[in-house]
Amino acid sequence: MQPPIYDSKEARIRRLEAQVGRLLHDYRIGASFIGSFPEAASSMSLRHAGNDYHLSNTLNVRPTLVPTGTAPNLLYAVPFYIPNIGSIASRIAIEVTTLQSGNARLGIYDSDRNLYPSRLLLDAGVVSTSSTGVKASSVFRQGLTRGLKWLAVVYSASPTVRGIMASTPNVGGWNPLGVNLGTWAYYMGWQVAHSYAALPAVYPAGGSKNVQISTLMLRFAV
Repeated sequence: MQPPIYDSKEARIRRLEAQVGRLLHDYRIGASFIGSFPEAASSMSLRHAGNDYHLSNTLNVRPTLVPTGTAPNLLYAVPFYIPNIGSIASRIAIEVTTLQSGNARLGIYDSDRNLYPSRLLLDAGVVSTSSTGVKASSVFRQGLTRGLKWLAVVYSASPTVRGIMASTPNVGGWNPLGVNLGTWAYYMGWQVAHSYAALPAVYPAGGSKNVQISTLMLRFAV
């Protein structure tokens, strides 16, 4: 007779965390823990699935976008809010405004509780920065849970891309990382050193807030 198999304490905790996570995604139960979820009447809860894209650093408001410089071997991350359960992302894009021979690798990271990118959800592959225009990843299907995600890009060169800058007055910009009241710097995203390569499984520690950042665009599947 086989002796009984007992789960480790860690395995039991993980199983309970998964069960609680599923309950929190049920609005009837989750709302009692963390407050009411956004309803369809909120613009934050609306994402059209189709051939058009939604922008990072905004909550369905038109931001002021400007040509923005980049640097190689920095892993940039920009905020993107996912309001609905069952959102299926299908493509990520950037727009190159001044070309430089090279590539950009795109992806999506989850967020920790202090609004720092955490584990890699998707490495969406490479697009070229050797010509101008919108550069979109290959089509994929990536399920995303409700909450803050980070769209990420690392460049092998220094193209200029369409982006968002704290120094440009911006009614539609979204900067959840706060404002430095000493300099009035509006922080738009994160950057951290990462030699151009496949995206790391966990966003590296020690990143710094950035006041100018690439705008990444995300498309959703029907």
